[in-house]
Amino acid sequence: MFKEELLEKPKRIKLNILKKIYLNNGKISKSDLCNNLNISFPTLRSYIKEIEFLLKSNNYENTHIICTKNYILLKSDKNFDLDKLTSILIQDSLKFKLFKYLFEKNSLPLSTVKICNELNISKST
Repeated sequence: MFKEELLEKPKRIKLNILKKIYLNNGKISKSDLCNNLNISFPTLRSYIKEIEFLLKSNNYENTHIICTKNYILLKSDKNFDLDKLTSILIQDSLKFKLFKYLFEKNSLPLSTVKICNELNISKST
């Protein structure tokens, strides 16, 4: 299992967008990205906005996503750490929190209700 598999699908796609731009020297065509990730242009636009918010909310003020007509560019300083951002996203994921909870509480009797209350989620989640 790859650690990114602990992310919910939308967050995994956002992380993949960032990775693909980053690994492509900070520039990738919108059509290549959409085709590669099997998403539409409007979905890509929405994810880019969410990535910008994600970067700002995790203190990457000097890292920006710039959209041109055909390309997406990543402008970052030397302090941008994709692995650190990945770890932040994973630690915030529900699957990670559940694994961590089960690992830490493995000697206690557990119930679904107790787990849901501890993680502040519904039973249907």
